[in-house]
Amino acid sequence: MSLCDSCRSITLQKLTAPFPYDSASGSTRHNSLREGRITHFQHGYDLLESARHCTLCAMMQEALSQELLLEERHDRATTQLHPAVAGSHRLMELKRSLTSDPLELALMLDPLSCAFPHSAAIGVHLRGFSVIRQRSFREDGDSISGAVRLYTKDDDTTQLKDFTLGRQRLQDSGCEEAFDLVRAWIRSCRDEHVECRGTFSGAIVDETALPELPTRVVDVGSIDSTQHVRLFESNGIKAKYIALSHCWGPRDRPPLTTTRSNLQEYCHHIYWSNIPKTFQDAITTVRQIGFQYIWIDSLCIVQDDQDEWSRESVKMGSIYERAELTIAASHSSDSWQGLFLPRSESPPIVELPQFFQGNQASIKVFATIRRDQVDDTFPEHGPLSKRAWATQEWLLARRIVFYTNGQIIWSCKTITQRETGEKFYSTARNSKWKNIIEQYSERQLTNLTDRLIALEGLRTELQKKTADTYLHGLWKNSLPDQLLWQVTRKIHETCNPLQLPSWTWGSAPCGVRFVRIDGAKSLCKSIKWNGSRELFLCTKLKQLESLQQSSELGKYPLAVARDIQKSNAKETNSLHRSLYSANGEHLGWVVFDLWVEEPYSEPLFCLALMGTVSRRDEENEQRTGAGFSRKLREYWILVLKKCHNMESTYERVGVGKTYGRGWWQDTAMQDIKLI
Repeated sequence: MSLCDSCRSITLQKLTAPFPYDSASGSTRHNSLREGRITHFQHGYDLLESARHCTLCAMMQEALSQELLLEERHDRATTQLHPAVAGSHRLMELKRSLTSDPLELALMLDPLSCAFPHSAAIGVHLRGFSVIRQRSFREDGDSISGAVRLYTKDDDTTQLKDFTLGRQRLQDSGCEEAFDLVRAWIRSCRDEHVECRGTFSGAIVDETALPELPTRVVDVGSIDSTQHVRLFESNGIKAKYIALSHCWGPRDRPPLTTTRSNLQEYCHHIYWSNIPKTFQDAITTVRQIGFQYIWIDSLCIVQDDQDEWSRESVKMGSIYERAELTIAASHSSDSWQGLFLPRSESPPIVELPQFFQGNQASIKVFATIRRDQVDDTFPEHGPLSKRAWATQEWLLARRIVFYTNGQIIWSCKTITQRETGEKFYSTARNSKWKNIIEQYSERQLTNLTDRLIALEGLRTELQKKTADTYLHGLWKNSLPDQLLWQVTRKIHETCNPLQLPSWTWGSAPCGVRFVRIDGAKSLCKSIKWNGSRELFLCTKLKQLESLQQSSELGKYPLAVARDIQKSNAKETNSLHRSLYSANGEHLGWVVFDLWVEEPYSEPLFCLALMGTVSRRDEENEQRTGAGFSRKLREYWILVLKKCHNMESTYERVGVGKTYGRGWWQDTAMQDIKLI
């Protein structure tokens, strides 16, 4: 198919009008682009007819259909349809959308940082343009828009002065162009990104000095195979190295491992045919980008030597942090699947012959669309994201290249970017402790006894920065806030092989979420830790009088229903139980750590940790008799049971909230021990 007259006439000058444009030089005045909007068709329905013979119009139609598909995923009725019927439904919806009103095009611009790893003096990243249709037939009047991506070849990039365009999608993750891009990413980040020289603890890495190699690394040999792959005992030698983050896979498909019996053999030679495909592809990448060593955990730590594993596991954080680059096999479920995974067919492309004028008229600009799915592109959706050890590997690594099903993704402390040059948001870099724990706790461990050790690298680096005290997965200066966690599913039996205290999230054998504490203040007079399992708190403690099955949210007071609906854990609605006073007044709710069908037969107690009014203000209320605030009083609580034959000693059994000042009003402060 060829281009229609409307598509053939798309130019940068038109898309930026009425903003100043110098047609002689082919650039915008004042070295700036701004988002403009032009009419592509006076009547939106003309797009469907033109798409039958125009490649670009067909792309625009597909881009709009993709947006409708995203909406369908939120529409249960449509998602139950057969795919062919659903596709017909989308076309009918698109025909309804494209009425007699105009169809418009608008530039999509990003900050200049997206020019990385190429430099541009002044300007922006021109990602492409949006195809916009205002849906006036709907009461809400929302518009529907699809995205068309623009890119140019690398040879033309240097001719662009005021802006940059994206790059062509790679045909394969293991092609020469892919290796060139990774080399360019590393070089540009190392030379230009000051922030990426800093570690998680805030220390600065001297990029001009060679780091000390880990105890053992894999020497990747040579491309021509004149030098074999082997293990290398570093003995303090300094050199740059790469690290690998990968899935070990199920027990029946384990990775290649080093043991005491094969250590000497591997130090001499590791046969290529014995190396798993993921390791082979990683070694190939290391060779191609110009490095000699790679650290792979299963090979570089002797797996049946418990003493060595204990020594080396605590160094893992530093190993990933000091690596020049971490290669993440994010979509490979085991070490045999490979790093360079098969890709889907490339989407259509078409050249825009008149996009530039003047001195830049010779630059070829191409249009395309994205067909890659979220599950195939985002590292957070790959198998590696379900591996608990990957949490600290991703957070501590200063530079990562994620190999996904559909893209290579670069992520450093300055920018996260697709191989095509588009910016990319990834949650893998969120370094807030509660966010880390919420992600980490959902992930899988081969050995449950690693529940805390798999975070040891992060703990070590963060403690260097804060000098805070670490309490079995929590931080002392963040108490009582970090005590307010809840399970994310029904747990029917305990599983706590480390015998961790009940108050830490580490004792829960599942994912956790922290309770929202918007505007909450501590109610604890003191919180002390004895260095072992015991927390000593001085705060209000009151026996719970009545506990019932949860009710429909509509039967709760508005504030209660709102909190449950907005909970950080979407399962709160099905997990919570209702709290009542002795006279039948609704007090609040609780989510138990261990699911029980029937109410507890033994007495339960509410421990007030935080409230909308501080402890001092409540004490002033009691002393003066004057209310501090007329707003509904809220209390964040732990629910406890008393330990038998142990005075003032309790175990946590759940977390929740109570509402209203009255129930707590005459409750005195108590000293309790929580284990």
